[in-house]
Amino acid sequence: MKKLFFTLTFFFCLTVAFNVQSQIKSWQFDTPEWIAKKMFYAPDYVDSLGVLAGPETPVFIEGTSKMFVHPNGNYLFKNALRLPGPGLPSPQMPFFPTTRAVSFEMTGPGNIEIISLSTNQNSGRLLITNGAQLLDTIQIRPNTFTAPDGGQLPLDTYHYDGGPSPIFIYSADIPVDLYYIQIPLTDTIHREPVTFNVQVPAGTKECWIAGTFNGWNTASHQMQKTGDFTYTLTVPDVDLSSLEYKYMSGPGWTYVEKGAVGEEVPNRTYQPNDTVYSWLSIYDPTTVINKPITFEVIVPNHVQSVYLAGDFNSWTMPDPNTLMDFRMITPTGKLFSKTIMVNNLTTQTRYKFTAGPDWQFAQTQENEFYIQNTEADTIRHTVFGFYGYANSPMQPKDWNFSKLYADDDWVQLNSTFPDDGLLFFASDEYKMTVNKDQKHSDQLQFTHRLITNGPAVSSPGKPNQPNARALAFNVGGDCQIAVAAFASDSAGISELKISNGESIIGSIPLMGSTAAPEGGAPMFIYNYQGPAGPVFIYDVNSGADIYYLGVSAYAGIPQPRDSVTYTVKVPQGTQQVCIAGQFNYWTPGMHWMNQLDSVTFTLTVHGANADMEYKYLNGPDWSFEEVDASGIPIQNRKWSQVDIVAGWAKNIIPDDTRIFYDDIHATSGADISLDIRMSSSLIQQAIAYQFELQYDANTLTYTGYTTQGTIAETGTIEVNSTKDPGILYVSFMTAEPFSVNNSLIKLNFKVVNNYHNNQTTAYFNQCFIDNQEVYNYDPGTIYIDYMMKGDVDANFRVQAYDAALTLQYSVGKDPLPQLDPLPWDNWRLQAADVDGVQGITANDAALILQYSAYIIDSFTGDTAVTSGGMRVPGTTITDVEVVRDQQNLIFKSYGNLVGFNLYIEKDMDAFGTPVISDDISMSAVNIGEKVYAIGLAALEPMPEGVTFLTIPVLRNLPEDFTFRMFVNSNEISKVAEAQTGIKSLAEAGISLYPNPVRDIIRLNNLTEGALIRISDISGRIVIQKEVNSDSDRIDVSLLSSGIYSIAIVQNKATAVSKFIKQ
Repeated sequence: MKKLFFTLTFFFCLTVAFNVQSQIKSWQFDTPEWIAKKMFYAPDYVDSLGVLAGPETPVFIEGTSKMFVHPNGNYLFKNALRLPGPGLPSPQMPFFPTTRAVSFEMTGPGNIEIISLSTNQNSGRLLITNGAQLLDTIQIRPNTFTAPDGGQLPLDTYHYDGGPSPIFIYSADIPVDLYYIQIPLTDTIHREPVTFNVQVPAGTKECWIAGTFNGWNTASHQMQKTGDFTYTLTVPDVDLSSLEYKYMSGPGWTYVEKGAVGEEVPNRTYQPNDTVYSWLSIYDPTTVINKPITFEVIVPNHVQSVYLAGDFNSWTMPDPNTLMDFRMITPTGKLFSKTIMVNNLTTQTRYKFTAGPDWQFAQTQENEFYIQNTEADTIRHTVFGFYGYANSPMQPKDWNFSKLYADDDWVQLNSTFPDDGLLFFASDEYKMTVNKDQKHSDQLQFTHRLITNGPAVSSPGKPNQPNARALAFNVGGDCQIAVAAFASDSAGISELKISNGESIIGSIPLMGSTAAPEGGAPMFIYNYQGPAGPVFIYDVNSGADIYYLGVSAYAGIPQPRDSVTYTVKVPQGTQQVCIAGQFNYWTPGMHWMNQLDSVTFTLTVHGANADMEYKYLNGPDWSFEEVDASGIPIQNRKWSQVDIVAGWAKNIIPDDTRIFYDDIHATSGADISLDIRMSSSLIQQAIAYQFELQYDANTLTYTGYTTQGTIAETGTIEVNSTKDPGILYVSFMTAEPFSVNNSLIKLNFKVVNNYHNNQTTAYFNQCFIDNQEVYNYDPGTIYIDYMMKGDVDANFRVQAYDAALTLQYSVGKDPLPQLDPLPWDNWRLQAADVDGVQGITANDAALILQYSAYIIDSFTGDTAVTSGGMRVPGTTITDVEVVRDQQNLIFKSYGNLVGFNLYIEKDMDAFGTPVISDDISMSAVNIGEKVYAIGLAALEPMPEGVTFLTIPVLRNLPEDFTFRMFVNSNEISKVAEAQTGIKSLAEAGISLYPNPVRDIIRLNNLTEGALIRISDISGRIVIQKEVNSDSDRIDVSLLSSGIYSIAIVQNKATAVSKFIKQ
């Protein structure tokens, strides 16, 4: 793969404690090439820094805001490279990490400087190794760290005194954010630029080169074509003394050079001019690719054999040619690999793995894998779920909640029940929820998640055998358990506990969902060692969002040791029954019973025993308790085979009252309003309501409420948004009853979406109408279209192409007719509108162009933090002077002009084809029968007073002819001052100085009786006078700073110019 590497260093130089280096190399993660990567699921290099990651152990760029204070200047870090857990070393080499680490090459002694911070309030240890031994340990400070100088980031220095060696940095124990790494370039080897020239055979379409200078990377250095059969490339910093290399006709060894008769060619040593006589194969970028690919897969330890089938072998099963080779045992399972020649390779090439020579052992993942990167030579996956293992007594089982609840948008679980061999523990008081949420692990797709809604609940005396908010299954002995999950607290960290019912035997760390942007869900593998028996999975903190669960040795559903089945006969007409007793701390509404017939209800309560006391109710509180035939509450019951209820203290009427809001589709940065409504067939009127609304503060920012058109405008409303972050407390009262079936209030939010979630939901809690609690919550889903300022084509990069699209749109062209015909979707308009002024103009295109070239590092409205030579958009006052000579309209630039739009809306046929200056970087012209529009964008401000646009005038125009211009972000409507005879001051021989001016402007070569007018940028005349000599002095000290026009009328002619008042 061709990669474009950028280097961006601090705008200050960090002091090196040991000695002053002549050169340094540094990495910070605020730069576009890092932000564009976002997530690493496999080892990769960016700007010569190695990032070690895997499908189940991703590394990613995390948004942050931490200030580093230094004597040479301060710097605000807005991104860090997050290693979301300790590094995982190779079993054979304890100091050689295979994932969650970074690596680089040290060429000799020098200081390694690191800025790092914990992702939470815990301290930890950052290890520096050379792969064979531990070199140093650095303390990882908590994320609440504050230095005495007010800085929020510590700088640590380690002096390395060895020779050339790889260096690895990773955490020993906790997640860590890396903000900055700096190393010296102490290379004593003489390096110099080297130019490679080569003549190639006929038919060659591209030429590539690989050698010692790029680690024999076949896809990093493409040569430039200079003739029909010649190519060239200059590579900087090459060590000629050890240089070896080869040529290829394409990006891979499949296309390596051969001799005149097809023989192998030894590695070349440098010659200024080389000749290639033939190729192993000729790369044609316009056709599909044929190349060998090494497939690697990590599977559970119980798997004995792995086969691969796909498009490349016509899905033949079994195929001895795709039987994979066992390589090694890893911490997460067995590694198998196989190199296969893949013909007709495209990104649509599909394949699957099987744990044996038959489709009955296929992976449970329904969707096939795709070769997403056709330039990759090695592809690795982790596949946990299979329908079976060949030649193994163990039976695997896995649960993807996307399959279990594929037909449901939202499900509430309020009882204990088995489903597909998995035991769910829930109750009416401690419910679990399943809803839609798009995530993936490698190419395993998830559409639903199970939300535990809080920590697990256990029975008295059995803290490690939960009976609510938990999952359970039996294992057949030593095995592996896989879980894809997040902590429910999106910004927090939690862990899933694994118990056997008696004690906790393990845990799985969980990160907040915001720690894995762009839809990635980490897959954790736990190695269970123990006897056959039950395994309980549950969270003990804020709750967990679980997408996937699997076990490599499944043995059925656990049968709780303590459980009692209660059966009761009730009065005719009873529609619901719950039971409360010692087993649930006498909590009504927690255990609702299942109806067998019109008068019989039953329920098995786990954690109960026959000695526990209890009562029945037909409602959620004690006002609905059972009574005897006289209406007197009965004594507490003890278990019997069948109970009989004589009557109820009062009968509940099932309530369909619900509070809800509809689904909303929005974009990042958009303002949205949740119309909170209520419906009920039971309650018609009320005088008060209250509820809580919990939302993800990383995705939504509360901005206020609207009462117009809602019940809230008829009384007194209070919305408390400050008590708890991410929770609104809403209360309303009125003296006059209102209809419940109505809109209650509109709550307004801005979609912040720092972590690019594709959807979110704000959840209701503690809702009351008058004094009656509402239990039926029906929140909608807020669907979010991703939007990055300046990223018009949505490829996660801000590029010149985005500027070009914006410029074309500004003049009414349709730059994306197939993808998004005019007018653009709202999110794309928001992405293009970067100057903070409504509408898409050439100024927006100019700013995007500057951003893509790192001239600016933020757009209007963004927090402006500069680094090095980068800067925010200039605020210098800008104007355009328009004059007319005999045959042209002439446009001149003043101030900081980078973006310009011109719209002529009548007499379009009076104007010819425009002539555009070379100072313009990009231009778009749209001229037709009903349109005359021009858009111009410059990478740098144009020189003062330069003519940047000339438009021929083909016929006479009305004196009051007007046109519209956008000068940067300012809209200006101008009357074309210019009738024939208007000149610049210089053309009229009049001198004006100084310019810019503070107090006095001087004019020479005037005619007695000349009239002088000075106008501000809006056209308002601010000074007018008649002169009585050939020179004049004008006091402008009282004028505000800005650009002004000066017009001098003399001898029946007008001369005009601009000056700047400081």
